[in-house]
Amino acid sequence: MRNKIVHNDETKGKKAKINWEHLDTVNHIIINFRNTQKMLKDLLDAMLDIFNCDRAWLVHPCDPCADFFTVKVESTRPGYPGLGASDKKIPMTLEMSESMKSVTGADKPVLYDTKSGFGIPDWMADEYQIKSAIRMAVYPKFDQAWLLGMHRCKSDRPWTNEEKMLFNSIGRRLSDGLNAILLIRELKKANKTLMESEDSLAKIFHSSPMGIVILKPEKLEILNVNQSFLNTTGFDQEQVLGKDFLGEDFFIVPETMIILAGLKKKGAFSQVDIKFYNKQGLVRDGRLSSQRVNISGKQRIQITIEDITDYKKVEKEKLAAQCHAAEQEKYALIGQVAGKMAHDFNNILGAIMGNAELSLLDCKDPEAAKTFELILDQTKKGRNLTKNLVAFARDQEPKQDFFNINEKISLVLNLLKKDLKGIHIISYFSASMPELLADPGMIENALVNIFHNSIHAMGNEENPVLKILTLSDDDNILIKIEDNGCGIPKEHQRSVYAPAFTLKNSKDVLNAYDKSVKGTGYGLFNVKKIIQKHKGRIWFESKVNKGTKFFISLPVIKKDLTKKEKTELEKAILHKAKKILIVEDEQSISDVQSLILADKPFFHIVDVAHNGDMAMEFLKTHTYDLISLDYRLPGGLNGMDLYKTIRKKDTRIPIVFISGNIEFLESIIALKKKDKRLDHLSKPCQNKEYVDCINHLFGSIEI
Repeated sequence: MRNKIVHNDETKGKKAKINWEHLDTVNHIIINFRNTQKMLKDLLDAMLDIFNCDRAWLVHPCDPCADFFTVKVESTRPGYPGLGASDKKIPMTLEMSESMKSVTGADKPVLYDTKSGFGIPDWMADEYQIKSAIRMAVYPKFDQAWLLGMHRCKSDRPWTNEEKMLFNSIGRRLSDGLNAILLIRELKKANKTLMESEDSLAKIFHSSPMGIVILKPEKLEILNVNQSFLNTTGFDQEQVLGKDFLGEDFFIVPETMIILAGLKKKGAFSQVDIKFYNKQGLVRDGRLSSQRVNISGKQRIQITIEDITDYKKVEKEKLAAQCHAAEQEKYALIGQVAGKMAHDFNNILGAIMGNAELSLLDCKDPEAAKTFELILDQTKKGRNLTKNLVAFARDQEPKQDFFNINEKISLVLNLLKKDLKGIHIISYFSASMPELLADPGMIENALVNIFHNSIHAMGNEENPVLKILTLSDDDNILIKIEDNGCGIPKEHQRSVYAPAFTLKNSKDVLNAYDKSVKGTGYGLFNVKKIIQKHKGRIWFESKVNKGTKFFISLPVIKKDLTKKEKTELEKAILHKAKKILIVEDEQSISDVQSLILADKPFFHIVDVAHNGDMAMEFLKTHTYDLISLDYRLPGGLNGMDLYKTIRKKDTRIPIVFISGNIEFLESIIALKKKDKRLDHLSKPCQNKEYVDCINHLFGSIEI
């Protein structure tokens, strides 16, 4: 009996030794892995020998509720193939789900053989020649459970207790190995993420549209700058690194240096407006913010700076526009009253003028005749006053036509021939003047008013001289009108364009005007309004008793794109051969628009409608890729009526409005926020602006 016990103990000892050797083999494979997939394959190969099996495998995840599973690693004997290890997702079957449930609910390996209680399912036995199997769930800390399993196919030898214990121990070692693998993988992933994060931060730093400067807090020494800062200032990196950010004559303009005096102490500012020098020494407007940051464990000051020179300019223009709009609203109300009064007053003047003329024809008394001539002369002046009042009251959109400005000036001089008697006229008209696209009547009205002012200013001059000059370049036509009259006192020069302002009559502070000259105060106001409506500029220079020079600059709108503009366009992404409908009542404009769109480099197919009804007929029978609309149209339909009709049927077709009408400009702002396929240009617009706008709309619809 004792010998038998000794024999059993020896047998157990041998088996335990063998098991330890097997575990050492497994540990060696796991500990010395260099490649995850190879390590797992080597482990399964070893298990085939250790357990005398025909197939070993690892499945992931071991989740009965999963939709798919993957055979991550597989090792098989010849003649007993398995599913094949790959990343291919295999749909979860009911049988596999049940098998996974059995192992996830067990605290030890689950057996499938003739003695275990779990028989081999017929489908497994038939398809994979399985006679006995062992499985267990492996639980790494950093992942879902894995399923480890082995098959015996040659024989149905049952699994011994020692084999179950060894299989369980290998499963736990595998769990530790997977922990190490997954931990290393997570560390690599985290390291990669960190590197990508650092790379992303560097990219963000250098690609930021805001200029960024990193400073050392003690001396405000520049340690690093991004590309936007270099682009904004024009400096090279070598020229700024190591510099004192607040150093004299370097970057910050001295007048605004005081704003940043506390930078070293505070380290943080929130959006302060400063002025700075660029490389060329030009002063620019900037908006600066700063904060203390920690970079690689060191305290730094981060400065962000934005060039807001253009923004300030736009804000200034916006403020001026708002003031102008407020003034226009005030003038519009005055204009309505003035227009009604002028109309009624003209009727009265007409009756007085008519009767004075009739009385002069029959008058035999010289004294009475003088009285009637005085009445007639005063009614003519009254008529001129009402004419200016009517012009002031009307805020009409200019008509557009091409004409020669030299010929227009000559026509006005001829009309004023009687008034210009005794005045020496010196004129220099450039022979190569481009045609002006403008309202001929409005420009004529503006010229008449300026000439009248010059004539009146030279009323007491012994040798009156009127000089007229016209010049042009690619972009503008310049008209200069100079007289040697009384001039405008400096203190009144800011007021000359204000309505109802005049230095004539009782306001003649220089006592320079002939007493017969009566000013209305609306002439120059109307002139400036006309020039602004044509997107032009008017300014003057004047000295008392020396004379006045008026300058008018008007934009050149050519009848075709220039060679340079076509070359620039050909470098851009162009949208060609589209069908476009132009709705424009002024033929001079529609001719230009259709010409440049149909010509090289666009070759669009263009139809032109001159009123709303004609446009509706085109829309009934044709389809278009884009529509160009004027706001003011003859007939019952205006551009906005057409827009609403089009949008009811088609919300995608691009539409561009071309109009300078104030009523339209107020409504289009809100409309553009709702309609992303709508744009507008104000008349008169440059050809390049027009084609760029259309090309941009085509581009936006394809995004």
